[in-house]
Amino acid sequence: MKTATIKIFGKDYSAEGETVKEALEKLPYSGLTMVKSFLTVKGDNYEKTIFLNPIQTKRFFAPNKLMKEVAIKQTAMRFE
Repeated sequence: MKTATIKIFGKDYSAEGETVKEALEKLPYSGLTMVKSFLTVKGDNYEKTIFLNPIQTKRFFAPNKLMKEVAIKQTAMRFE
């Protein structure tokens, strides 16, 4: 089980999934997206944090499904 946590404006938003991609897809954030954020993924025996710049964060939560899917896939690859 993987847990994804994104920190935006000092608040944490978390989701769980069987894979990293599934956990990232379930993140429950809908608000201002042109901001810096930190994304942490925790697994069974590891934890990794990456920085997302404002453009990456915007694409990650984009209303355009294709843009969002590509951003999630690219981000998930950084954790594997």
